[in-house]
Amino acid sequence: MCPLRFSSRNIHDPRFWARGSNPRIIRTVEGVVIVTAIFLLVVEVIVNGGLNSIINNALTPKLPLFAVFTLGRMTIAYALALAFALSYGIATAMSHRASHVLLPLLDIFQSVPVLGYLPIVFAIFLGRGPDPNPFGLQVAAILLIFTAMAWSPTFGVIAGINAIPADIKEASHAYGLRGVRYLRQIVLPAVYPELIWTSILAWGSGWYLIPIEEYVPFGGKQVSAMGLGSYIAQASAGSDIASALFGLIILVAIIYAIDQLVWRPLGAKAEKYKYESVAAPRTTATPRSVVSEGVKRYEDRIVSPVRTFYKSQRSIVARALEVVRVTKLLHVTERLRFPERISRIPFWGRLLSYAIFLGLVAFGLELLIAPRSVSILNALTILAANVTAFQLIGLTLFSLSRLVIAYLIALGWTLAAGILIARSQRLSRWLVPIFDIGQSIPATALFPLVVIILVNPFRNTPYLGVTLNFASIILLLTGMQWYLLFNIVGAVNSVPNDINE
Repeated sequence: MCPLRFSSRNIHDPRFWARGSNPRIIRTVEGVVIVTAIFLLVVEVIVNGGLNSIINNALTPKLPLFAVFTLGRMTIAYALALAFALSYGIATAMSHRASHVLLPLLDIFQSVPVLGYLPIVFAIFLGRGPDPNPFGLQVAAILLIFTAMAWSPTFGVIAGINAIPADIKEASHAYGLRGVRYLRQIVLPAVYPELIWTSILAWGSGWYLIPIEEYVPFGGKQVSAMGLGSYIAQASAGSDIASALFGLIILVAIIYAIDQLVWRPLGAKAEKYKYESVAAPRTTATPRSVVSEGVKRYEDRIVSPVRTFYKSQRSIVARALEVVRVTKLLHVTERLRFPERISRIPFWGRLLSYAIFLGLVAFGLELLIAPRSVSILNALTILAANVTAFQLIGLTLFSLSRLVIAYLIALGWTLAAGILIARSQRLSRWLVPIFDIGQSIPATALFPLVVIILVNPFRNTPYLGVTLNFASIILLLTGMQWYLLFNIVGAVNSVPNDINE
C-alpha cells in the first residue's frame, strides 16, 4: 500500500487524522515546526543586534558545561523524587490507616510553591554567614528541584496501585504472593505507566522553575549555581534578551532530545503493562507518542487540596447526619459517602497531618526568625501601617479573580485540545512534544518577552493597568494550562476499550 501523501486533499480527509496513520508525516511536520521556531528566534536575535551581546557574554563559552551541570542536578533530583514517590506512594496506597495522614499531608506539601521551601532549605544548607557554602549551594539547588518534581510521580504511584483490579489482587494472594514478590510482580508493573506519564510532568515542573532554582537571593545578593537556569536568569536580570533567548534555545533542544530519546521509548514500553478487560490493541514496531501509550490507563487525576478538603468535609457532614439519624429520613446515606479509600480522611487524620505541617513550619521559622527578627517585625509594621484590612481583602480578591480568569481560559482550550489529542494518535505524535516543550519553558525566560511585547508599548498610556493585568494572566496560564491539558488527556484515555467499542 502506498504511503499517505501530504497534500491539502489529504488534510481534509478524515482518515488523515485517524489512529494509526503514517507517522513519517508527523515527524516531518514536527521537525519543520521546531526548526522554524528556532530559526525565527535566531533571526530575531541577529536582526536586533543581539549577536554581539551573546558573543560578549562571558558565560556563553561555558554553556556546554552549564548544560551538563543542569542535567546532572535534574537527574539527581529526579532519582530522589522517584525514590520518594515509590516509598511514599506505596505506603499511602497500601495502608488504610497510613493514608488518613499521608494523603492530606501530601496534598498540603504539593500545594506549597517552590519559593515557599526556599527559606528553610537555605537556612539548613547554606548557613547564616555572608557567603554560602559551595557544597550546600549545590544541595540546596537539587532539593529545590526535588520539591518541584516529587509530587506528580507520587500521585501517579497512588493512582496506579488503586487501579489494580480486585481479581488480580485476589489471585496474587491465592498464589501466595507476599512482601517483596508482590511489590515486584504486581505493584511495580501496575504503577509503571502512571510513573512514566507523571515523570514527564515532574521534569516539566523542574525545567519550568530551573532559573529560580539555580539563581536565588541569599543575604541581600543573588547567588548562582552554574547551569542553564542561572545563565537565563542572569541574562534576564541584566536585560540581555538575546542571551536569554539563546539559553532558551539550548534548553528547548535538550527538552526535545529527552522527549524523543527517553520518554517516547519508555511510553511505548508501557503498553504491555496495561490492565484490559478486552484484548489489547496490537502494537507495531513504530515508536508511539508518550500520550497515546503512557496514559491510556491513567484512571485518576492529580488530587488537589481543594478536592480533598471538599470530600473530607462532605464525609464529616455524612457522619453528622448519621448521628442525628437524618439520613434515614432524607435517604442521603449513599449520596454523601465516597467509596474511594483515599478520600475517606477522618477528622483525626486531618488534625494530625495539619499538626505535622505546622510543626515543620514552626521549625523553619525558628531557624529564620532568630537572626532576622527585627527585619520581620519592621516588615509587619510597614504592612500594617500602609495596608488596611479592607485593602488587603481587595488585593486578595483581585489576585483570586486573575486566577479564576486564567483557569477559565486554560480550561476552554485544553478541554478541546485534550479530547482531540486523546482520540488521535496522529495529533498526539505531533502536538505532545511541542506541549512538553511548552510546559518546560521557564517562567523567568518568558517574563522579559511578556514585558517587552505587552507592557512596554503601553507604559506611558492610560491602558497600562489593563496590560499589566493581561500580562499577569498570561504568566499564570504558563503554569496552569499544562496540568489541565495532560490530565484531560489522561482522563479521556482512561475510558476502557470495551466502553469505546
